[in-house]
Amino acid sequence: MDFQNTDLKKLFGSVAAEDDDSEKLASYFFKNSLYKRAITDDKLIILKGYKGTGKSALLAMAQDYFYNKQKVCLSIKPDDFPNIKEDNNDNLDLISTWKTDLNNLIVKKAYEDFLEQEKPDIKIFHAINSINEMFSLSSYIKGNDTQIKRQIALNFKKNKEVYVFIDDLDRGWNGDKVSIHRISSLISALRDLSNSEIGLKFRVSLRSDMYSLLRYDDSNLDKVSQNILDVKWTRDDLLKILVLRVQHFLGHNINSEDVDKLSQNDLERLLSEVMELTFSGTGKWHNKPIHNILLSLIRERPRDLINLCTLAAKKAGQNKHELIQTKDWEAVFREYSVDRFEDTITEHRDELGSDGVQLLLNGMKTTRSESKSGSSLYSKAAIIQKIKNVLGQHDIRRNGEALKLSGVEALKFLYSVGFVIARKDDNNTGFITRITYDQNHNLIDQDSGFKFEIHPAFRWALNYDPSKNPLDNIDDEIY
Repeated sequence: MDFQNTDLKKLFGSVAAEDDDSEKLASYFFKNSLYKRAITDDKLIILKGYKGTGKSALLAMAQDYFYNKQKVCLSIKPDDFPNIKEDNNDNLDLISTWKTDLNNLIVKKAYEDFLEQEKPDIKIFHAINSINEMFSLSSYIKGNDTQIKRQIALNFKKNKEVYVFIDDLDRGWNGDKVSIHRISSLISALRDLSNSEIGLKFRVSLRSDMYSLLRYDDSNLDKVSQNILDVKWTRDDLLKILVLRVQHFLGHNINSEDVDKLSQNDLERLLSEVMELTFSGTGKWHNKPIHNILLSLIRERPRDLINLCTLAAKKAGQNKHELIQTKDWEAVFREYSVDRFEDTITEHRDELGSDGVQLLLNGMKTTRSESKSGSSLYSKAAIIQKIKNVLGQHDIRRNGEALKLSGVEALKFLYSVGFVIARKDDNNTGFITRITYDQNHNLIDQDSGFKFEIHPAFRWALNYDPSKNPLDNIDDEIY
């Protein structure tokens, strides 16, 4: 393959998959259990996940599904929201204001999308009733020259259902009390509306770190816990996502059901026109399947995998390689790692005051003694002590909190953002068990016997000695 003259966005897909047009996204989207839950007729589903997990793509695919079912689908962005008074500290009053304004906004969007005109200047009490009145206009049903819109209107007259899709709630978010109060009251309003107005249904995307802050501040959000859909992928899922994208670029007809039946080795073979399937580097990873390397170095986010493959393909183009080779992967590991390190600081900077996230993560860099020992594994006591050394040098606390973080609290933070993972080795079988925050939220508080390590994605960014290869300290694990 001529990587220099290949559109890598078409090969691996866009880093933000929702940026692709709906037809292309549908062609390679992996429709697993997450997708099946998103397209149920539940009244409210909140797609919760970290940055890069594919929340927006999943939201777009759900909207595409309901649109093809001839449902009224309305898309709302934060820019559409009315200017809620930021000095309103009465939670019930703010929720009531949201409900009124959302009803008006939903009807406004319906008029713009279907009649291509402004909504009449009247008070809206029930969005469903108002949209029904709009579709009752004989001029619309008879005169609309767009067949799909006419069918949607007729279908609505039968079922009285509207699906509202809200994305990008992190736009303008800074993690302060005003932002938290505004978004938590919005979610409460969505819950109330979906329960009180039959046929009004919502799909909302929300970053995990935002949700953590919202729950920390507002215990009432426990009421929406059953409406949460955690957008998280297994490493097996991620390999299938990559295979689907590559195969569609190559013009091969393959779908989610097809790849779901394949083993990892069979999946890997479907990448043979793009990359060498064996990693030939030195050390413990010599002659290992390439998918083992890739799945060990990424977090459970499609964006990580696409970023890493795109970087390597660019390097292969520069090296005039027809396939991505070991040399290409090795040349981009550090850049990939630094990018993930900086992404994590940007993603979570609102959770700790000032530059707390950057100071804490930078403080976790490999020390001279750790570099000499070659060990990247810490006991619970050892990693807490390492963290305490950082906290002793910097004033790090949660945003808006008076007290500084303790060592345990900081470890919980690093674990929750995926920077640190828990690990237990079986000395008899050599089997390694790794646990992430998504798998066990409460592990830090448990006497579990687990040790801790920095996620492999960050090892190059934290490496004390550039002459040493962090890959040598990442233990082999078969996914």
